[in-house]
Amino acid sequence: MNYVDLLKDSLRITLRNRFLWVFGLFAGAGGGSLGVPSNSGGTFPEETDEAMPSLGTLVEPARRWVAENLVTVSLVVGFVLLVTLVFVAVGALCAGALAESVAAIDRGVGRRFDSTFKAGLSVFPRTLGLVLIFSVLYVLLLLITSGSMLFLFLGYSPGSFPSQIVGVINALTLASLLVFVVFIPLGIVGQFALREAVVRGERVFTSIRNSYRLFRRNLGKSLLLWFIQVVVGVAASILFAITLLIVAALLGLPAVLLLVLVGRSVGIGAFALAGVVFVFLVVVLAAATGTFNHAYWTLAYLRLTAPPTQG
Repeated sequence: MNYVDLLKDSLRITLRNRFLWVFGLFAGAGGGSLGVPSNSGGTFPEETDEAMPSLGTLVEPARRWVAENLVTVSLVVGFVLLVTLVFVAVGALCAGALAESVAAIDRGVGRRFDSTFKAGLSVFPRTLGLVLIFSVLYVLLLLITSGSMLFLFLGYSPGSFPSQIVGVINALTLASLLVFVVFIPLGIVGQFALREAVVRGERVFTSIRNSYRLFRRNLGKSLLLWFIQVVVGVAASILFAITLLIVAALLGLPAVLLLVLVGRSVGIGAFALAGVVFVFLVVVLAAATGTFNHAYWTLAYLRLTAPPTQG
């Protein structure tokens, strides 16, 4: 695989098909019981327990308020869940649309906004299923990671300061290992699974199995693909940050001058206009970045699954 050509092709598709940016903007949207040991060393005075409010004292007002406003709380929670589900659904649709259209463009088939949207609708059930499954996996892994880190930290917290430092180091080491051993491979498998479901039309669980096998067969290449994306992302973030700072200075300086020299109303209007332009630029950069990332992984998947050429 030529990784330089992969980056060039991804950038070419991103720049030449700017209607995909609309989909790229939304595609990104695309335990155990632990006990804290009691303090038996006499560090705190006896009256501390009376001075410190108990957990029940802190929780009771909140519980009473929720009980008195149960309808309002239920409506707010329902609204938040509805909005979350809408964003998840839109993200799944856009992710499928991008993967299918990038693969089609790579084959030389033309794509427009309407055909891309229809392609996203056609694969929507599979992409939504994948998004939901991987979301549940990430939540479970985050809970396991957080619980493990907390367990390691609390195991050292009652001791001296050096022992607490050891606890923090152990917790961070565990988190780093889990990130590299679990989260990164899971993310790569998720990228391949999306393309299995969209490009090859596989069912959800079949896509996950096939993508895991693809990752295992191409372990080194897959990790290198992830590393290249991270490096490109960091470089792009630095470039975007510098660009946004320059744009903010160019937009903000005239607004400040108008505020000082002309008056408050004109200055506030200039600031509002500058804010709109700045937000628009941020949205455009985010959309282009999301499109590039999806094009990158789609083309990488196509390269990895392409039949070997006859020499």
